[in-house]
Amino acid sequence: MDNVFSRQDIWTLEEQQLWHPIILAYALAVSEMQQLQADNPSSWEYQSAVHGTTVNIDQFRNKCQHATWLFLPWHRMHLYWFEQIMRKIIQELKEIDDDTKHEWALPYWNYWDTREMPTPPQINTLPPTFREVSLPNGDRNPLLVPGRTLQGNAAIDPRLVSGRFAFSTKVFSQAGPGVPPGFGGPPVGLHHGFDGQHGLLERTPHDTVHGAVGGLMNHPNTAALDPIFWLHHANIDRLWDLWLLQDTNNRSNPTDSAWLTQRFHFHDEDGADVTDLSQPIRPQSVLNLDQLGYKYADPLVPNPAPLAGPLEAAMQPEPPSERPAELVGATAEPMTLIGDAATVRFGISRPAGPLAAAEGVPSRVYLNVEDIKAAKNPGLSYGVYVNVPDDDEDPTNDAHYVGNVTFFGIEVSEDLDRDHPGDHGNFRQAFDITDLYTRLRDEGRWNEEQIKVTFQPLGVLPPPGAGPASVEPEETPPVTIGLVSIFYQ
Repeated sequence: MDNVFSRQDIWTLEEQQLWHPIILAYALAVSEMQQLQADNPSSWEYQSAVHGTTVNIDQFRNKCQHATWLFLPWHRMHLYWFEQIMRKIIQELKEIDDDTKHEWALPYWNYWDTREMPTPPQINTLPPTFREVSLPNGDRNPLLVPGRTLQGNAAIDPRLVSGRFAFSTKVFSQAGPGVPPGFGGPPVGLHHGFDGQHGLLERTPHDTVHGAVGGLMNHPNTAALDPIFWLHHANIDRLWDLWLLQDTNNRSNPTDSAWLTQRFHFHDEDGADVTDLSQPIRPQSVLNLDQLGYKYADPLVPNPAPLAGPLEAAMQPEPPSERPAELVGATAEPMTLIGDAATVRFGISRPAGPLAAAEGVPSRVYLNVEDIKAAKNPGLSYGVYVNVPDDDEDPTNDAHYVGNVTFFGIEVSEDLDRDHPGDHGNFRQAFDITDLYTRLRDEGRWNEEQIKVTFQPLGVLPPPGAGPASVEPEETPPVTIGLVSIFYQ
């Protein structure tokens, strides 16, 4: 493709100018799309419904893929066709200069890396143009929507925007009892649902950012109505590309035909059904960004500091496929999370299966949090900490931090569980805690008989220097965890 567009970091644009022409063009195009009839494929409402809706469901609408290895390619396709629609609208707006029309591409919201600037912006906040009440001409700013939890200078907890744990795996997709699903999600076919396991990148920062922004972003059927949705997903798309670049010899996309050839339906910028299979409607046609006609500007490798040391040091060899993971301990009763820290302890037994013949020393250790249920997304996540010493004054000791439990789509998952029990399994999440296990074992501090798991609520941090809240916070919707367990492999 001759003309390759550059998707730029919105913080780089904001540093140059509050209403940079690329951002202003996006805002004006959003406003135009919002004025179109809901049944127009180029309308704001229709493009949101492609992701999720409860009405007018057809081959185009209510098709987002989650808790499946199709999560990343489907959202890349959705972004691509949305960008084509936007670009055509921008070409027709007289307020936009010719240079911007020529180079416009969807910006991305980069909330995870370090800034090489004298005064770096706090990138885990909402970009300023999404907080402004008015456009430069005085019109209503369509990028500002009511109901967001993330407002003003408030910031998302750094643990919720970091792809640290997603980037530590070299496997795109895997499955098995007790085993984490890999970077891109488990090898599950078409799945417009949220039960089962979300891939590591989908879990954090995808799900966590949805919950922290709140408002429309908190539910799959309204998320794409918030203009920040599209910049958030552009960043998730970028992180997929960066993950592949970390180690080209050991990281790759699936090569299974079932993944490569799965067909989806989208409208192009003219409202026509895309039927040409060489176009971006199947995973095999969206693997090369150059062929799609865009790239990401300044594709710097994300820096996981301050939550971890060098990224390469966190990488572990992948589990041996010939030995299944074995359950060695689990809780006896469900537990409920209500917005406060909570801890559970349970016993561990020695392996009795194939691992017993290997002297009981596992090559991988997994923590599973299963049968997660909630009537409503609580709008926060819970950091998971394993075996924090009882005398440790810091319950969120990063040396014991293993990831986040997230809840995006849990309301939909509950509906699916009632309508189609057992189709894809319960809402659950698995964590690879091998690094922590190995370190504690080598130091003689791994308890072979009992494990302690702490859940710490994580969400939006108040602006620096903010005083006490003037109103009482809303009660956090409860979340029930049916089972916490440990697997050795």
